[in-house]
Amino acid sequence: MPNRPSPGSNGNPFLKFLRTIFPLLTLAVLIDCGGASKGGNIVIGGGGGGGGGGGGGGGSRGASSLLFASDFNSLNPPPGGWCPTDSNGNVASMTTLRIWDSTMKWSDNEPSSGTYDWTKMDYVLNTTNGLVNYPACPMGVIYTVGATPPWASVCAGQPDPGPCLPGPTTSGFGGGVQCGNPGDFACTPPSDVNADGTGADAQFQNYIYTLATRYTSQINYYEVWNEADSPQFWCPSASGSGSPTSCGAGNASVAVMVRMGWDLYNIVHCVAPSAKVISPSFHADTALTWMHTYVTTQISAPAGAIGTCSWPAANVTGLQTFDITNFHGRPGPNLNSDPTQFLPVYNEIVQEVNQDNLPAPGGLFDDENGYVGTAEAANSDIQAAYVAIAYILRASVGPPTIQLSAWYAWDAPQGPLQGTIAGTSYDVVAGWLSGSSLSNCTVVGTLYSCLGTSKAGTPFDIMWDMGQNCNSGCTTQNQTVLSTYSTYTDLTGAQQSISGGTAPIGYKPILLE
Repeated sequence: MPNRPSPGSNGNPFLKFLRTIFPLLTLAVLIDCGGASKGGNIVIGGGGGGGGGGGGGGGSRGASSLLFASDFNSLNPPPGGWCPTDSNGNVASMTTLRIWDSTMKWSDNEPSSGTYDWTKMDYVLNTTNGLVNYPACPMGVIYTVGATPPWASVCAGQPDPGPCLPGPTTSGFGGGVQCGNPGDFACTPPSDVNADGTGADAQFQNYIYTLATRYTSQINYYEVWNEADSPQFWCPSASGSGSPTSCGAGNASVAVMVRMGWDLYNIVHCVAPSAKVISPSFHADTALTWMHTYVTTQISAPAGAIGTCSWPAANVTGLQTFDITNFHGRPGPNLNSDPTQFLPVYNEIVQEVNQDNLPAPGGLFDDENGYVGTAEAANSDIQAAYVAIAYILRASVGPPTIQLSAWYAWDAPQGPLQGTIAGTSYDVVAGWLSGSSLSNCTVVGTLYSCLGTSKAGTPFDIMWDMGQNCNSGCTTQNQTVLSTYSTYTDLTGAQQSISGGTAPIGYKPILLE
């Protein structure tokens, strides 16, 4: 974490005065720092998408907010078997699983045209014994679309390396600068969609229809495409199709994605009417550029028909291709070590939501958040604090609220949540927030305060200090707290009595009650 100035002296009565008398003044300070711009209480409540989770206590899984979701890298059961667990062996408070980086992309599931391999998908989604249907940890599912198979690519049959693939040919493999996950063709557009969004789009339609009919009741949300704002994952040429040697950013390249999103939207709502489509994921720095272009680009989409589904020709914009706005809440790579940088990210997203009237029924989705390995969160204490702050802030903002936020990734090779105190932090904070109402967080100096009322009707305050650190052990500073608070609970779930009207506030949030 970067060094920050420390807050005022211990037991500062002026700080207590500000926190108790002028919360709106402190909120204004937060806004100046990139915080939430709207006030009011936000209810952290249940929703669709599968089983809920209690927070960190005894492994119970009561009703929980949809907020606590997660990505996985491999979806291989941890030692001892599925379900995901924290450092205490408690079942994780996870409501929804996002399928992306776990070898279930389009190119994995359809390795050749019309030939499908559903082995991994069945392992996860089977209604009888799939992972997400385990009685101890049922959860909803987001399926994220992406990774064009080589056979379906506009560059199908071209050499690799070769001039058709994106990136300079001097890169040594003709495209790995942009593409490369899971293969050099993955970010190229399908060969049967024209630059203006016309064409058959039969390859993509066939995949989505086969997927949706096989898992009609198991997939709750379909994400149009993973990070289509990034050339690593979507890299047509400036003209939309043809040789995408240099990734294009014009309307033509977006038109292909709008067409694919429109076809997906119609197929999903035909085959699985209760499922929802979430937008292609985008980032704060592309919200007012790429996402604005996507939702305002209009194409003349031809009529479509596949299986039992059909839809008429229509002039459509990208705004008509999804039900819920979805973004990735990480800031730029040089800022992501600070979890409070989510606040300016949120403000950028809200600007685009308001500008183009993007849909957010029940709240926005943020289906990738989290530090990237130990380079951004060096040790387990920092990781536990980061997880807690990330979810507390997401629960506090609005409107629009954050309906779901998926940690990336539960089983990451560096800084995983599986079996760690970071996983316990995830569960404990879920317990704090489940069923509660929470106000926008306020800040004085480096001291954050998030007031709320628990599901049981108990007032609370979640506090932490960004001026403290956990670089080698965790530092704290005693701060005066309201006399109505008699206990505080830390990120392990341990509760302590408050003595002398002060509590030790550090980088790790604590719950005052």
